[in-house]
Amino acid sequence: LIRELRQAFVESAHRQIDLMSRSRCDANWHYSCLRLKGLAASFDAVELLSLADEASEGAPGDPVVLRKLGAALTHIGEVMHKGERIPLVASGTRMGDAILEISSKGFGCVGITRNDGRLAGIITDGDLRRHIGKDLLSMQVDDVMTKNPKTVAADTLVAKALDLVNSSKITALMIVEDGRPAGIVHLHDLLR
Repeated sequence: LIRELRQAFVESAHRQIDLMSRSRCDANWHYSCLRLKGLAASFDAVELLSLADEASEGAPGDPVVLRKLGAALTHIGEVMHKGERIPLVASGTRMGDAILEISSKGFGCVGITRNDGRLAGIITDGDLRRHIGKDLLSMQVDDVMTKNPKTVAADTLVAKALDLVNSSKITALMIVEDGRPAGIVHLHDLLR
């Protein structure tokens, strides 16, 4: 039953996208419609129909509409910061070193990794404010970190990541692969 409902949804989405694309003569618009079709199976009905309705209100080739459509269909892995740009310290690190990492990377947070490289937690500017005056610099990151932080996979759509950031009231989001940090995005990266 679920498979049949999903198939019916995808077919309906394809029909709506076809109707939208017939009213346009712009090559970029047609490309965006093809991307929408390709991703229809991974969208839920509300997101896809909302995006299609919003896009159909714009003028053919409208750069604002095309940018919104493209941004909504972009995967987080395409905009994330990787490698040395990810603010990370190992479990057991002193808070003084963690604060230096937060300051040097500019994301307002630092991820804490276990010995096996998996993400154990995160320390944000808010965590620092909550622990100030408790001899913060002599503490270890494990005493201050938020355990089990919000994370997403690299194939998560930017629109979904933005929803998570907004609903969780956070400004940065770690991207993980098999529990290991693969990247980071800041709220500003998601709004570009």
